[in-house]
Amino acid sequence: MIATYDSMSDYEKYNVRKVILELGNIVALSLLVSLILVPAADDDKDNLALQAASYVAMRTAFEFRTMYNPFELTSLLNSPSAAVNVIETGSDMLKVLWIPNYFGDGNPFATVKSGAYKGFPKVLRNIIKASPGHGLIEMWDP
Repeated sequence: MIATYDSMSDYEKYNVRKVILELGNIVALSLLVSLILVPAADDDKDNLALQAASYVAMRTAFEFRTMYNPFELTSLLNSPSAAVNVIETGSDMLKVLWIPNYFGDGNPFATVKSGAYKGFPKVLRNIIKASPGHGLIEMWDP
């Protein structure tokens, strides 16, 4: 390996060093997230700064890992671009209007029994889930 490295051009050596540095960042960030931030954020649900730092660190670690982990390909295929979100929001809006969704309880105003929307009417839950800000309610679900 060292003999091969010595015969590389400066550009190739730079790329090798860059990959080693990125892999080191992935390991360090993954350890930071999994050992320190996530458990601390799980223990303190009221600390929004810690929750945000944990989210950003987890998201950054995910972004780093996707370059080198072929198993993350399915996650990328599920949401390859921001434009897909528009289609998903449109399908969520159809879910609000689709009357058979409310036949199970016989009433669109029946209350949700569990989850982040516990106590909400089913129709309101579907409307909130179709809106862009639904993550604000869902992030408080334990």
